[in-house]
Amino acid sequence: MKKVLQVLALVAIGVQFFSISPVSAQDVWIYSAQDGTNYYVMDETVAVRGKGNMDKYRAMLKTVRNNTCINKTTWSFSFDEGYVMATNVEKDETIVIHRGTSFDGNELVYNRPELMALLDWLYKNFK
Repeated sequence: MKKVLQVLALVAIGVQFFSISPVSAQDVWIYSAQDGTNYYVMDETVAVRGKGNMDKYRAMLKTVRNNTCINKTTWSFSFDEGYVMATNVEKDETIVIHRGTSFDGNELVYNRPELMALLDWLYKNFK
C-alpha cells in the first residue's frame, strides 16, 4: 500500500511538472527622456476593449531612473472629437495629450511624450 501511495505521489508531481506553461511577460522599452528617465510598458497589463472610442486601451507604464523603478501607473486612453485623452486609473484623473489640427477647443493639451509613445506602441501592437 505504501508503494502505491509513493507511485501516485510521483505521478502527481510529474503531471504538475509537465503542465507548467512558460510565462512570456516582459517590460518593453518605449521612450527615454532627456534626463535619463526610461519608460517601459508592462506588456502583461495591456487590455484592449472593443471598438468604441472610450477606454479603448489600458496598460501599465513603468518609470525607471538610475536602474530603479520609481513609479508604476496604469493609463487608459480614450478618443473624442479629435482629442486623445489619457486617464491615470489609480487617481481617476484625465488629461488631454493630443488635439487634432481641425479642432480649436479650449482644452489644455499636456506635453507628455511618454504617454504618446505608449499609445503609439499600443496602436502598433494591438490595432
